[in-house]
Amino acid sequence: MSNKVRFAALRRLVVSAWLLVAPPLAADPALTALVSPPASARVGARSEIGISVAAAPGLTLHALAPLFVDLEAPDALGLERMRLERADAVRFESPQAAFRVGIRPTAAGSHPISARIRAWVCRGDRCRAVETTRVARVTAVP
Repeated sequence: MSNKVRFAALRRLVVSAWLLVAPPLAADPALTALVSPPASARVGARSEIGISVAAAPGLTLHALAPLFVDLEAPDALGLERMRLERADAVRFESPQAAFRVGIRPTAAGSHPISARIRAWVCRGDRCRAVETTRVARVTAVP
């Protein structure tokens, strides 16, 4: 076997291994998400934040694969849950899913909330992992 053939085989092996362990691309255009905070939340009162996830046109959300929404926010926002999964969706009809999470602000002001969404999208029988992150602000009033 010549060096040229060995190098080509080694290169294919390295690329294949990288594809297996490479993380999904951030802000992948195959997945869109919208975080919808309430117009204004009252300190001490429960409100809800809506999160919608959709596959790009021509793609679908995988019907059985994991779908995670990891949330980050300051303690003053009073998030009821930090992680949502497919089973927590108030609606899941591929290519879209919708979630709601409760908040109970403990301090007035504008508070950031970050949602990192990880899912599997498919075109026909070919699927891949994707992720995107969205940031919104919740305004809490006294």
